[in-house]
Amino acid sequence: MTTTARFGFASGNLAKIWAVPKYVFGFILSWFVPRDRSSWIFGSGIGVGEGALAVARELQRRHPETRVVWAVADEEEAESARSEDSSRCSATDAPASGPRSGPE
Repeated sequence: MTTTARFGFASGNLAKIWAVPKYVFGFILSWFVPRDRSSWIFGSGIGVGEGALAVARELQRRHPETRVVWAVADEEEAESARSEDSSRCSATDAPASGPRSGPE
């Protein structure tokens, strides 16, 4: 089987270098975004799981007053987030068409 697409370290590294201004801009912008230490938002490419779930659970164990919000892609993931702890977890939909807030 022959593939036409190939990964090249030079092109991959160049793409990372070109992305540096975006990261710098995001870092500077983060200084001006108001934060609330009692609210955290979590997300994962595979839904409610992996490392994000472990961190959220540990955060809630250490700081039970913390409000955890999950960014989810569909209702199935929203239900999974709600099942973690319905009194402290809410889910927001982030469909492919763009982010929007869902019911809490």
